[in-house]
Amino acid sequence: MYIISDAELQLTDYDLFRCDRKSDNRGGGVLLYVKSELKPIEVQLTSSFVDYTCCKVGNLTIVTCYRSTNSAVVGQDNNANLCHLVRVIRNRHFLMLGDFNYPEINWLNQSLADNASLDCKDFFQVSTIPSLLNTFWCQLEVMLRWT
Repeated sequence: MYIISDAELQLTDYDLFRCDRKSDNRGGGVLLYVKSELKPIEVQLTSSFVDYTCCKVGNLTIVTCYRSTNSAVVGQDNNANLCHLVRVIRNRHFLMLGDFNYPEINWLNQSLADNASLDCKDFFQVSTIPSLLNTFWCQLEVMLRWT
């Protein structure tokens, strides 16, 4: 198995935050770059969800995650663990980015397809609380202003 070093991924003027999945399978894990001048600080959260990395910029917590659909690799509790991660951060000012692998969710109109799985419905319920959506849009605006 080939291990990619931080030096191979480093970008000038950016801090690198990564979490490689600990398995023998190819791929897995997440990566986040944040402009160094923003002085990001890595944050460890209490969560069983494995494919995420987190940092703090000022009072904004930034979480990047990947929800694999391969339960053979991540286990049967992956969705419950992702929902728990959302519950852990939702009382903070946060921005959560990632690939959640829920094609049944239409984020633009905040709706769920009729054929959505129970896992998808659970995630949608914990991640679309109106105050969270308001926080998301405000923070997205802030993030865009920083660039």
